[in-house]
Amino acid sequence: MSDQRQDTCYGKECPFWKRYGKYCPNFVEGEWENKERIRYTTKDCAPKRAMLMSQQIYAHITDARRDYNQMRNATQKILNLAYMDLGPVEPVETIDIKLIEGQQEG
Repeated sequence: MSDQRQDTCYGKECPFWKRYGKYCPNFVEGEWENKERIRYTTKDCAPKRAMLMSQQIYAHITDARRDYNQMRNATQKILNLAYMDLGPVEPVETIDIKLIEGQQEG
């Protein structure tokens, strides 16, 4: 049975590896055993992938927040323009009404 494993550490091609070697802060070396009891070592940059993913999520949240702020500001400008044309708003007279359920014949 062939192994379908793949290391995510690119070794000598990685700029972190060039600088730090086996002491790279993103490097994780693990040992696994398959069903046939064959042990193998994996080289992984999992912390780096997790960091990049969280940066993407942060960027998405920041963009969504920026869009919301732009929409809020545009809405405020439109409402300000609409109320400028109306002039001062006068109070409206209110009257008390009774609900149908509250009325009793008597």
